[in-house]
Amino acid sequence: MSSQTSSEPVGVVSLDPEFDRLAGTSATMRKLLTDPEGQQRFHEAGIYLAKHNKVYLSSNRLPHPKVQQSACIIGVPLDSIPPPSTDERASNGLLPDLTPDQQNSLWSALEVVDQLPDHLALPNGATHWDQDSVLWCEQGHDKLSITSSLVVHNVAERTGKAVLSQFEGKPFSSLNDAVPHPSSGSFFFTDPDYGIEQSFKSPDVTYAPNALYTWKPSTNQVRLIDSNYSKPNGVTFVPSPANDGSGLLITSDTGRFRFHRNDSVGEFYVDDNGPAHLYSYKVLPDSQSKDGLPAVDVGSRTEFAESTSGVPDGIHVDTYGNVWAGHGNGVHVYKPQPDGTGKLIGKFVIPGEKGVANFCWAGQTSSGQYRLLLFAEVELWEVTVAVNGQD
Repeated sequence: MSSQTSSEPVGVVSLDPEFDRLAGTSATMRKLLTDPEGQQRFHEAGIYLAKHNKVYLSSNRLPHPKVQQSACIIGVPLDSIPPPSTDERASNGLLPDLTPDQQNSLWSALEVVDQLPDHLALPNGATHWDQDSVLWCEQGHDKLSITSSLVVHNVAERTGKAVLSQFEGKPFSSLNDAVPHPSSGSFFFTDPDYGIEQSFKSPDVTYAPNALYTWKPSTNQVRLIDSNYSKPNGVTFVPSPANDGSGLLITSDTGRFRFHRNDSVGEFYVDDNGPAHLYSYKVLPDSQSKDGLPAVDVGSRTEFAESTSGVPDGIHVDTYGNVWAGHGNGVHVYKPQPDGTGKLIGKFVIPGEKGVANFCWAGQTSSGQYRLLLFAEVELWEVTVAVNGQD
């Protein structure tokens, strides 16, 4: 999700020495692709499958002649991304864009799945399932009779199945994002009702609450953690060094960005009174869980940060426990503080104030730096830094 903001420095923007350690001395930003049709093909998820050396992502809603809106999945083969052609870079870390020939070559190498299999219609966020599969947050699509579900999808075979589609007998509205809690074998996930506002889900159904949830596949237990949200969106888990299941759970609420339902795809508007926040929760050790699900201390919920650019959407964590979030002008990096808040320590700002809905770490480059891919709707960006991510 994106929004225009006031002018500020672009490129790699450091606000704290800790950010310099994460970025490294040779951090770069480079635009890889721009969709020639202006379609928002680079939007959500971003799952790096090392076995396949590809990143899988989902598009935003695309126009469709029969069902009004659809989506595609794109696989980005990392071997097809050319290394920078020059060692020169601007002081702000920006590298030249790919040449037209390089862009054409990369476009031809992409695995673009426009005709989605029957178990997918509008996939949004996602997380790892296994070395061959992605757990998609399928938003559902009434005109295709597809319900909102968590869907396990094998990327090579393009087969899959829905594994969770309701809470206490009520269907999910439009699942958005998910992340694992490895020690308990559970997943955290979010369900806003954007599908109703964006006109692909019926307003006449009683859905499960807009909320943050957790689910354990081995037992199929589901628990609603917190429904105190307008539009619960991104979610990530910051594990503590104790490696006992404890840590911080970080979420985003994008309720500042809304849609008026209509007969097509919904009309976007900004609710100036709506939230554009990140929140943190303490997660206690697994030994304190009463039901085998993550022991989230809901009473510890704290405002982690408020966005200074658009709304915070996708969230990920690096190996040092810092929180990276997509915003209306790029990616912002926060260092968690003892009181549960986050200190903004740096940014990767895309020229033209392009919003980043989501992003992901994607292995290492030939120079040994860690690569991230940033999804800026009509643009695909590469960032290289000195730190790896762990979700």
